Amino acid sequence: MSTIFCAILYVHDDFIQNVVLFTYTGADQIWQIPEDQSRIIVQLWGAAGGGSNAEGFQHAGGAGGFVEAELNIDGSISSSLRLEVGQGGG
Repeated sequence: MSTIFCAILYVHDDFIQNVVLFTYTGADQIWQIPEDQSRIIVQLWGAAGGGSNAEGFQHAGGAGGFVEAELNIDGSISSSLRLEVGQGGG
């Protein structure tokens, strides 16, 4: 099984201060955004597919994907992210 990862990078004055990693747990995960954060970068890696043996031929699974987003945060209010990290095919 391959694993899907989610990384959240704390950013301050254009420098990464900290990294939080999330992996598959089978349940939602809540991350409380620190109050002093005005910007975070979220990076998501998708797991590769498990492939199949359809019609007598072995077919490789697809490659995993990647996406990155920069989010501006209003530090004056309490904010959180609900993350649902999946699991790759077997």
